[in-house]
Amino acid sequence: LIRSDFYKKSTPAWVKNARHGDYATALYIAAEGKIYYLDEIMSAYRNGVENSLMTNFRNNYSKSNDIKYHLNRIKTLRMADEYYNNKYHDEIEEVNLKSKVIIALLENNYSASARNNYKDFISKNGLVSFIKLFLFKKSPSMAEFLVKFKGKFSFKTKNG
Repeated sequence: LIRSDFYKKSTPAWVKNARHGDYATALYIAAEGKIYYLDEIMSAYRNGVENSLMTNFRNNYSKSNDIKYHLNRIKTLRMADEYYNNKYHDEIEEVNLKSKVIIALLENNYSASARNNYKDFISKNGLVSFIKLFLFKKSPSMAEFLVKFKGKFSFKTKNG
């Protein structure tokens, strides 16, 4: 729920220029007002809905569109960072780092700069998170296979 007085405010350019307005709007609302977490199911997520944003994204997927999305996300978040005078800088940089890593993976970029981003991502999020990201971007079918079978197999260790 969004308070009606929120809509009386002028929307900043970084929200208006975002490729996916719902993402920017959610960030803006959270930063501007009081929010409350309800630990209840409030809606249902529908998969495969004709003409939905995500259905169109999946049906028309291309690396270039994925790269454009992440470049726009970086730009949007940098504008938000400036708008809020770096108040959320560390959080924004963390999200931007993930986008930079995704872009580098999609572009098969293993330059020194990209490798530094990979190392930073691993140090902040762990190797397992990087491997998951790598698989989803470099081998989506393998990633989907592993997700389907997550938890269905167990491996015995020396102690167990």
